[in-house]
Amino acid sequence: MVSCLTLLNSTHVLAGHVEGLNHTLCGLAIAEADTQPGLIASVPGAATCQRCQSMLHVGAMSHVAQERPLDTRTLVKRLIDRLNANDSTHLEKMLDGPLLGALSSQRLGRLHELFPGWHATVDELIAEEGSAVLRYQVSCSDAFGLLGCIGPSVKTGQAVVLRLANHRITDACPIVDDFAFWSGLAKTSDAACAHCTSNFNSAKGSSRDNHYS
Repeated sequence: MVSCLTLLNSTHVLAGHVEGLNHTLCGLAIAEADTQPGLIASVPGAATCQRCQSMLHVGAMSHVAQERPLDTRTLVKRLIDRLNANDSTHLEKMLDGPLLGALSSQRLGRLHELFPGWHATVDELIAEEGSAVLRYQVSCSDAFGLLGCIGPSVKTGQAVVLRLANHRITDACPIVDDFAFWSGLAKTSDAACAHCTSNFNSAKGSSRDNHYS
């Protein structure tokens, strides 16, 4: 057990002031009028009280645990969540470089103004330490036809390569989404074939009617 005399002869770390009392990290509560010079350390690291130093170490480790950087996959998914929610809070902690200016709070708000209901759904995500490849679909309303199709519900696909540095996303480079392109082309071809078949059948019917008329 540590004696009161030892505690009062040590230099402590000040934790705060409450109602005229100086509270230390080791648990002392000393009236400000009774606080002797040298009892409170000028800087936390200068404290000689082992209990105060121990509490400083615990607090520092807890802070490090809370600030532990996110892995690439989690970081990208959290970014998409913030974009979907039109929430620019903490974006500066996820972004750096050119992307930090490109995804400012004003630009994010403008995106949701131009395309109400803007929502990105991740299709594929391949993540490494310094980069990630992301395929996603966006659904939204396009009242001005900026995406080439005016309507209350528009869907478009995209793929980007994300670059990272120091656990922050620094750049996003769009790439040609061949899978989406060929998939879209196949759907267009099917629709065209169905249209042609319909026209051909109509033409056959008209020819037959003319033949027997």
